[in-house]
Amino acid sequence: MNEEQVIMEKVLSAGTPLSEWGVKLHYGFGADYRKTFVIDEASEHAKYLYAVLNSTMAHWFACQASPPACAKSPRIEDMPIPKISLAEQRAFIALIDEIMAAKADNPDADTWYKELELNDLVYDLYEITGEEEDAIERRLGLIPATEEEDAILVNLLEEELVSEEDFVSEEEIMAVLRSSDES
Repeated sequence: MNEEQVIMEKVLSAGTPLSEWGVKLHYGFGADYRKTFVIDEASEHAKYLYAVLNSTMAHWFACQASPPACAKSPRIEDMPIPKISLAEQRAFIALIDEIMAAKADNPDADTWYKELELNDLVYDLYEITGEEEDAIERRLGLIPATEEEDAILVNLLEEELVSEEDFVSEEEIMAVLRSSDES
């Protein structure tokens, strides 16, 4: 069984299909043209479901459900979502609230690290290993596909972004990647 099949088995055995959660799902597209999902706010689980459905994990699932287009995901309703207690959902809800507050204050706010934290929580829900995370993110084109590409990225970051700051924004990384593509 290949790595993506193993991941799919984990997802399919992890919970209750979204269609059985009793929520209404709305579709849209985010700024990066990735499909986004909005849940009917009437559910007490809305923010938790919103966090899971807008994660890298759900985007991967949607791409598996309708390859190769990835833009369509008619079966996202079949994605099993682990049922966890409201107390366990607090970590998801807190991050969603922080992201939403930041975006309400400034629609261009950089919430990248909060989104990464959410992705980590979702990966943990499905017991996805670090290697499986890499496979998911490579499949979606979020990280380089080869060690050579990875080494090029590290070299570019070291050459162009070394500073005394501890933080490198997503915009800085993307600018370096764009400049390397132009070279």
